[in-house]
Amino acid sequence: MFQTHREASRLVDAILVAEADPTPQTLDAVRLNFDLVYSRMTLLAAGIFAETFRGSEQLQMDAKALRIEILDLADKIDGVVGNPEAFTQALPHLQRDARRVQDRSNDLVIATNERLGTARTEGRAQLLTDYGRLATVVAATTLLFAATIVLQFNQMKTILLTQRQLRELSARNSESAKLARAASDAKSLFLATMSHEIRTPLNGIIGAVDLLIGTDLKPEQAQRAQTIRRSGDILLDVINDILDYSNLDANGVTYQNAPVSLLDLADLLTDVFHQRLVAAKLGFDIDFPPVLVSTDDMRLRQVLLNLIGNAIKFTPKGVISLRARVLDGSGLRIEVQDSGVGIAEADQPRLFQNFSQVGASSARPFGGTGLGLAISKRIVTGMGGTIGVESAVGQGSTFWFELPVEILGDAPRTEGGKAGFAPPQASRYDTRILLAEDNAINREVAKALLESFGATVTTAPDGQAAVDALRWASFDLVIMDLQMPVMDGIVATQTLRQLGFGVPVVGLTANAFAQDRQRCLDAGMTEFVAKPVTREKIAAILAEFASPVDGDPEGDLLDMNQLRPILEDLGQQLYLDLLVNLEEDGQSLMRVVAESAGPQDTDKHDPALHALKGAAATLGLKRVGEKAQELRDAKVIGAEAFGALAKLLDISIAAARAAAS
Repeated sequence: MFQTHREASRLVDAILVAEADPTPQTLDAVRLNFDLVYSRMTLLAAGIFAETFRGSEQLQMDAKALRIEILDLADKIDGVVGNPEAFTQALPHLQRDARRVQDRSNDLVIATNERLGTARTEGRAQLLTDYGRLATVVAATTLLFAATIVLQFNQMKTILLTQRQLRELSARNSESAKLARAASDAKSLFLATMSHEIRTPLNGIIGAVDLLIGTDLKPEQAQRAQTIRRSGDILLDVINDILDYSNLDANGVTYQNAPVSLLDLADLLTDVFHQRLVAAKLGFDIDFPPVLVSTDDMRLRQVLLNLIGNAIKFTPKGVISLRARVLDGSGLRIEVQDSGVGIAEADQPRLFQNFSQVGASSARPFGGTGLGLAISKRIVTGMGGTIGVESAVGQGSTFWFELPVEILGDAPRTEGGKAGFAPPQASRYDTRILLAEDNAINREVAKALLESFGATVTTAPDGQAAVDALRWASFDLVIMDLQMPVMDGIVATQTLRQLGFGVPVVGLTANAFAQDRQRCLDAGMTEFVAKPVTREKIAAILAEFASPVDGDPEGDLLDMNQLRPILEDLGQQLYLDLLVNLEEDGQSLMRVVAESAGPQDTDKHDPALHALKGAAATLGLKRVGEKAQELRDAKVIGAEAFGALAKLLDISIAAARAAAS
């Protein structure tokens, strides 16, 4: 309403200037200012105003009267706009009508503010009530998580005891062997189910916190959001430890040797731990020789991830050093040294035992399951190596392990022989993504994370909907959850490949076992990502499969000189609501196009294009307004032109939302 009144005042001023100096330029200024007043009127007719003040009959009547005045003025201006002489003679009458519009809009601004004041008071009261309910839900969720973890630990111990008993009975008769296999299958099903059920809500928590951290928070709020994020990471580490331990316990250590470049491994580790090291304010030094060895890359990485993660946890300040050297003959020794709290000699023998934690008490300062080192020892010894530790209290620790490897030769050397941090990834990508996810919370979180990088995202609640979406629209990338109703992600991917679709498909699942990855690849998926979905994982997916946007896309799409003032006048929330209305206007235009007789049916297209142009110009979407006007001026409009306008509108709205945030 404020914008309407302001533009009405500017229209009056423009008419006064034209009366004093009736030139083509001043007459064009009158027409342009009226177009802006008219565009505000369209927002009043079908936008946030009508929805917000539906219960106020007086305001609706006043707004209707204002729209009548504007439409009456539109008829008069349209009647003389092509005749400069008639336009000049009509200026006194137009000024009188414009002042009536100005007066009515001023009265409506005052009445609107009074109504909004009452609404805000009611909203604050409702917000306090909602906060109380949210606190109750959060507390209940926390208790549920704690109970789930306790249940899982108890179930794990029960399963281990059952397995030992079954192994003893298997030597006596074949029936006991069958029971042992049944128990193992039940355990695998339990772990897969628990993994999915825990990771699915955890994905929503971590993803939503990632989005929250990226907003404008107060220092206290930002600190609490970081606390939630760290707690989610800790819970994820606990789940991963339990799953790794159970998998090793059930299947033993299996490995496959392949060529591994130690320099590439160093680059990977530096990239993986970069954010954690920066957050912990720790230095990180890697010195790996430029050699190529034959060993199990995945198992070697798993041990190093455990040891480096432990070093970060127990090092309050200082530096963590990672060194590797080739032993005489065919061996590799890797050391992880930290400047942390150190370990007493009496406690060191317990480090590599299952569920063992140094200083295990209710008051111990460091969390964890006590499984990381036990898992590392199982892997190293299973590969024929040894692992140990050298440490003293207050002097830090050095964890080391030696593996038998085959030295294949020299690997390409990076500058200085040291690993460096990976180059930063692009912040925005020009890509259209189809996201198939059945969980509504996870779907919205993943969609918001993708859109924060500039991607245009279409969602599907199941695999069948994803296949249908690809039949009528093109996408650059498909992100596919595995477990979905109607049609799961595996079957959906197989169907797409059978239909000849070659679009990259990235599998997304809360299950984290190696066989899950293989199922995805066998079905035709291009890549596999385990939940929870974080900003870092989204960035990695886009860096591999999407095209980064060069330069500053907002500079081409948006008129910041128009966007910033209207954002200040309306506020962020109302501006974002108007973007939603603009999106609906675009959808209405496409429906009109679909229902029209053909490209030449411009009489039906023009009103919708006119409304879209005015609203886009008001909200600062420069390119959309220009494109809409181009289509209005065209004699015949092809269907591809409307498709290009729809895509431009999607990209521009995403850029405007980013600018408003």
